[in-house]
Amino acid sequence: MGRTVHLFGQSFDGEKASLEKTVQAKRLLETPLSKRDQHWIKQFIHLLPFIYLDLDENEVQLQDDGYPYIKAIGCSSSESFSIVENLDLFLENGFGLFIETKQVDWFLTFGDLLSYYLNKEFYVDEDHYFDDMDDSGQLENEEDMLIGQPAEEILPNFARKHLREFLKHVGINNPKTALLIQKQNGKVLKNLLFNCAPSNFTNQNEYQEVLKSIAWFLPKHYSFLAIDEKELGNHLVSL
Repeated sequence: MGRTVHLFGQSFDGEKASLEKTVQAKRLLETPLSKRDQHWIKQFIHLLPFIYLDLDENEVQLQDDGYPYIKAIGCSSSESFSIVENLDLFLENGFGLFIETKQVDWFLTFGDLLSYYLNKEFYVDEDHYFDDMDDSGQLENEEDMLIGQPAEEILPNFARKHLREFLKHVGINNPKTALLIQKQNGKVLKNLLFNCAPSNFTNQNEYQEVLKSIAWFLPKHYSFLAIDEKELGNHLVSL
């Protein structure tokens, strides 16, 4: 893959991978798929940022879901490539990570890696204050809404760049976003907004594929609404 371009200067918060954790992860990967329970998952995810990985000869590949991943074929016995020491490489280029030994072992979307950058966790379960919502694009209780620009701590510039390029690719000439904050049942909830309504696409299937792609770029605990720009045109800002 050549040299690593350090977009953020150094490894994540100075953290390093270790051969000890790599050995532990290698043992876990020897566990048959049928026996990989929740305890296995918890252990593996805890180790994953800090293990050294052997990369496939064709390091960056489009997988079946259509997105670009750096492909690893197992754990490395040398201090080579790790997530925590190369996080900037994923984030700058819009890659996920795909680990396949004898079978597909694990994969991380770009959004999962973005979550690690922001939260030191690939998956955030609690206290995230994002809404559990559908993708109907309907805004309710407008009197309780506050709309502003997403902060860097929610949607960093590099993530905005990848989303902007994707939305332009699917025909949104001037991609825009906002952060919607709403109070519901005593809780303050957040939704990201994007100006890509169903009317921008030729059919519902195409629209749903765009929603899936937006979700691929975002942490799994994020929620978003794809809306018609006419609804909130003055509040939306360029991605």
